[in-house]
Amino acid sequence: MDNYVLRLNPEAVRKYLEIIREKFKSSVAYCGRSYHWDTIIQLKTQELAKFILGKKKKIDFSNPSPYLVNVDDKEFRGRILSLSTGEARKIGIRKNTLWNLKKRVREKKSLKTYSKVSKKLAIN
Repeated sequence: MDNYVLRLNPEAVRKYLEIIREKFKSSVAYCGRSYHWDTIIQLKTQELAKFILGKKKKIDFSNPSPYLVNVDDKEFRGRILSLSTGEARKIGIRKNTLWNLKKRVREKKSLKTYSKVSKKLAIN
């Protein structure tokens, strides 16, 4: 470890890359629109190029800042598994959405939920 190289096993690398891909797929509000992070990086690169060429006087890399919320915890997964179809219908979640969420929970995959569904499933 004299050269400070960290070696990860392939499974850890695969899991880490999956987490990074999920975060890059998330969207963020910027200039009145919603963009994915890959587009934000492209826009910020263009801003940097304009700044270097002197076409822009000021550059701001702090906006937009990432808002990272993890709703993928054990309590949330338990809430999904315990929810019946009737209860889901009462709170406004369709049967196929509930079925897909339960399937992802059982397969121990990351949960992909729209913000509206997450709010409906929020544990109070």
